Amino acid sequence: MNRPGTVTDVTDVTDVTDVTDVTDVTDVTDVTDVTDKDCDLVFGTTTRATFVALREAARRIRNGGRIMTISSGAAVMARAGSGVCAASKEASDTLVRVRAQERGPR
Repeated sequence: MNRPGTVTDVTDVTDVTDVTDVTDVTDVTDVTDVTDKDCDLVFGTTTRATFVALREAARRIRNGGRIMTISSGAAVMARAGSGVCAASKEASDTLVRVRAQERGPR
């Protein structure tokens, strides 16, 4: 099991049955005060991690396997101070929905 903030090298992993993606960077800041660096950190961690997990899982998972992602209510419930975090989670959720349509029957 990984510790928070770590990534596992999966380049040699094949014949996977289940993949789980749990990624989060929480920053409660009014959008006006979010720097480009902060935005890049949140999207670069949350959204990119989901993208990479979905892509690599699709390359390695066997037929009938499952890809599970854990998101956040922030993706569907707007709250002051959660704009960047919520947007990154919604982007991740969209990737999941599209990927399910692309590979669902598998």
